[in-house]
Amino acid sequence: MKAAGIIRSQSRAALKGNWVAAVAGVFTLLAFIFLGVFIYSLLILSSGAFDANDNLRHGAEPVLLAVLCLSFLLIFALTPIKNGVFRMFYNLSENKKCELSDAFYFFNRNLYFKTIAFNALTALKLALNILIGLSPYIICSVICEFFSDVILTTVSANEILETVKIILLSLGFAAAAVLSLRLLVTEFLYGAQLSERPFTETKLMLKGHSADLFKLFISFILWILLCFFVLPIFYVIPYFLTSFATSTKWLFKLYKEGTRYDYNNRSYSL
Repeated sequence: MKAAGIIRSQSRAALKGNWVAAVAGVFTLLAFIFLGVFIYSLLILSSGAFDANDNLRHGAEPVLLAVLCLSFLLIFALTPIKNGVFRMFYNLSENKKCELSDAFYFFNRNLYFKTIAFNALTALKLALNILIGLSPYIICSVICEFFSDVILTTVSANEILETVKIILLSLGFAAAAVLSLRLLVTEFLYGAQLSERPFTETKLMLKGHSADLFKLFISFILWILLCFFVLPIFYVIPYFLTSFATSTKWLFKLYKEGTRYDYNNRSYSL
């Protein structure tokens, strides 16, 4: 059995008898997202920046900017919930008791501001990965904008370029997702409080194992596509997160032992 198959098998075993807690964790994560949307909508509604036709009122730009900044600060202040959910799933991979209270673990006053700083750095790294992934799309769009008189001279040229931009956009998000896989490992390292230097140790842990992480992600592609039908989300997300938590668990163990496991030959090597 390949590495991805082993990890997924162990994850399914860990989830047995823990599905209620795992799905509750997913609901908590989704509730956080909906809460963010609710906060933004409430602030926009109370600000009066838009008229009855949803058009921005004249001179309301500063109000809108203030609402956006306040919404961002309030939502970001709640992001330790995300770290708590990652802690839940790591505990699940370790066959420890999985409790919903772990979702609020990082609101502890000794950890809260450290967690906010960690989340800010994670968000910057994620934004950089998205920017790198979308750079071909951005370059193509800029060229089309500045040289439209030369390039977009016919209807077919417009259609071809729009198709190319859609392909570049899709590939860009896919590339950003692959680039960001290591951030999942970092999230679990921090959530489980395994490391004081989660970003640095993620880099060290993944030496020689980046391909294994990518293969695990690829093995979930069909499951991810099933999420289009919404309901499978409550099976796929717990399964996906538990699998990456399990992968992180073994990568961390091998890193600490200074060994590397060869899944094909079922042996350890230095």
